[in-house]
Amino acid sequence: MAVEAAAGLATVQELGRQWWLPRRAAGHAAQSTVARDGQVLNSLPAWFASLPVDRVTGDDVFRVAEEWGAGRGAAQATKARVVISLRALFRDLAEAGLVADNPASNVKRPKSGRPGRAGRPFAWSEVDRLVAAVGAFRADLGRVVFTLAHTGLRWGELVALQAGDLRDGGQALSVERSQSAGFAVKAPKSGRSRMVPLDRRVREVLAGLASGKGHDERLFSTPRGLALSRRNFIRDARWAELAPGHRIHDLRATWAVHLLDVEGVTSTDIQRWLGHGSLATTERYVNGLTASRRDAELRAALDRAA
Repeated sequence: MAVEAAAGLATVQELGRQWWLPRRAAGHAAQSTVARDGQVLNSLPAWFASLPVDRVTGDDVFRVAEEWGAGRGAAQATKARVVISLRALFRDLAEAGLVADNPASNVKRPKSGRPGRAGRPFAWSEVDRLVAAVGAFRADLGRVVFTLAHTGLRWGELVALQAGDLRDGGQALSVERSQSAGFAVKAPKSGRSRMVPLDRRVREVLAGLASGKGHDERLFSTPRGLALSRRNFIRDARWAELAPGHRIHDLRATWAVHLLDVEGVTSTDIQRWLGHGSLATTERYVNGLTASRRDAELRAALDRAA
């Protein structure tokens, strides 16, 4: 949207709602991000919402985040979302020349205080048992579990897979998009597409799914041909019963641990195949998984010695 569209608007609320949000929606921001930004703007305290944008300071932004938590009993993650949205708002205002600089740029996002969790990978024998258990009553969902564990895809990336994403004669998978329930298709989390190598077993599964489908048809869908829903999958696959203590994301972690054991695979390869934005992210992820696997091995050893 042109800068002229901001003419006559002055306050945080006016420019945020009437200029910035439409501009974000028309750009490359994900619909879910725009929705969260809108929630923040609609819930700003009156004293801040009515401030002229060129008078907002870093202290004002910090105060909003603190008041957000105090007034709502909000988690730190929610307070961090306020800072993220306001930082993005003022960044765009500065780039458009509507403010001199970004007052939120130096305001630190609150930490959640909870340790990050790299994942709790399955052993391959556990994956095979889970696939068999789920597949016994829903073969299609068993294939979902199998594919997640053998490709390291994020849930939304699997949901958005199309038959035409199989490349190199079915030897590799092109991950080009992602989709969350209720939202439009968007780019993967890193913002870039990537190629994922496929082992023999998953090649056979995906080739079977793609057989007879058009290039743009979904590889995975509900029996009615609709996009998969994470919530429905957890219910229909009886995830809590059959995979207690695990998240779906742990299937991604399982593939990452497997890659650590493959001779010749480097951290750079793992970064590329998992779709991490930086090597540092991959190294933190891998270190966390290595520690998690070591802890599991030690617990098993202690159980055997008891």
